[in-house]
Amino acid sequence: MTRFKQRPSPALIVSCVALFVALSGSAYAVSKVQTQDIARQAVTSSKIDGKAVKGGKIAGGSVKGGKIQAGAVKAGKIDAGAVSTEEIAGTTRGVALAGATVDPTGVVTQWFNRFGGAPTVANTAAGRYTVTVPGLAGSFTGKLIASATLASGPGGEIAAAVDAGGNPGVFTWNSAGTLTNRTFQIVIYEGSNVG
Repeated sequence: MTRFKQRPSPALIVSCVALFVALSGSAYAVSKVQTQDIARQAVTSSKIDGKAVKGGKIAGGSVKGGKIQAGAVKAGKIDAGAVSTEEIAGTTRGVALAGATVDPTGVVTQWFNRFGGAPTVANTAAGRYTVTVPGLAGSFTGKLIASATLASGPGGEIAAAVDAGGNPGVFTWNSAGTLTNRTFQIVIYEGSNVG
């Protein structure tokens, strides 16, 4: 093997460095693929590694309900506090539509209503109450479920039902079975005959 007897000239070194930089620059440019360089439907889920796309790589608001496969998101995959009542439709079955705490005279002391407006309660006779919830009556006639609980005081009984007009009624009794005014809480849900 023959060896060079002379050192390479500075011009040769500079030209080699320039050639290396020029070639690596084009290689760098080739490695940068932009969105417009990819044909539509060229990248499908079968071509993406199972753990390649994570939350930080997805643009905010780009994944909505229609893009999520049914059953893909389970309770264990949702962070605590990530979904509040504002994100749940008022017509979602199983979600409380309205509720109130009512004193023995029919005064509402606490309430919520997904349709807006404070519920009102009429104490029509001893132990008999009619609850009116703005935006509720007539909207869900025949599909409402009312659940009531005695909120304080001595033992007794309570029952709740929804009349034909969609207004919940509550009945309260003392331990002897006599209709008596009592403090109670009521929560109203949408029901369904199909689940």
